Amino acid sequence: MPFPLVHTVTHTCTIYLIKINTDECEYIIYYFILLYIHRDLPQSLQESGGWINEETILSYAEYARLVFGTLGDRVKTWITFNEPYTFCYHGYSSGTFAPGIKDPATGPYDCVHTILKAHATAYQLYQEQFFKKDKGKIGISLDNFWQEPADPTSPNDIKAAEQSYMFRVRFACVWSL
Repeated sequence: MPFPLVHTVTHTCTIYLIKINTDECEYIIYYFILLYIHRDLPQSLQESGGWINEETILSYAEYARLVFGTLGDRVKTWITFNEPYTFCYHGYSSGTFAPGIKDPATGPYDCVHTILKAHATAYQLYQEQFFKKDKGKIGISLDNFWQEPADPTSPNDIKAAEQSYMFRVRFACVWSL
């Protein structure tokens, strides 16, 4: 499996969660698991194209299946990806984040397209194989910034603020489909 440490990490997390669950605790603990955060792609997958290579979706699905199957009896809320705009734009357009690719014409769009397909694959996998037994929820964490017009009385400034806000929403939700 291209996610080489997934068994070790999952095993360690399972032991930690079991320890928390078996310790005496006066509080109810709800676990939220984020499957992928910025710049966590194994090097072997990056070398084969990273998030602009759609074959990465299959590896991500294997990883998600393993984590769902191992922790699903304790975890009821899953987040597939955190802030795809951030790591796709900064990683594949400006090159300021890993993997440091500077391809503003297509890089971030190809990345977010693959991310959304990987999210859909993990979502479908969870619904078909784990939901009935585990009864959890699964989603994606999108980021955006609220934009205020420079002059709140100017129709042009109001339109510019709305366009800036909607660009990021559409970037992650519409243009990449």
